[in-house]
Amino acid sequence: MVRANRHAHLVFVPLSVLDVAGGGPGAIGRVLPGATREQWLVWQPLSSVGVVTSLPAPAARLIEELRLPKRDPRARIYADAIEELMEAMLSYRSV
Repeated sequence: MVRANRHAHLVFVPLSVLDVAGGGPGAIGRVLPGATREQWLVWQPLSSVGVVTSLPAPAARLIEELRLPKRDPRARIYADAIEELMEAMLSYRSV
């Protein structure tokens, strides 16, 4: 019997905690063009793609930008996890 791997690894890093060597507070925009310290880096290992975004973000857009491999059955697990997290963030903000 083979057990299915039913979990997703997602990394959320606030850009406000990142330091750019040799740069001041605005240096993050030089390393990640257009990025601001209010945004987040979201990364996942399934496609090894990360995106810079504000949170909460529309789940469908975030899933598309992370380029989850459509033929990998684990992609649905990742998409479901992202949808659930974004929904939770929106619910928390509305309280």
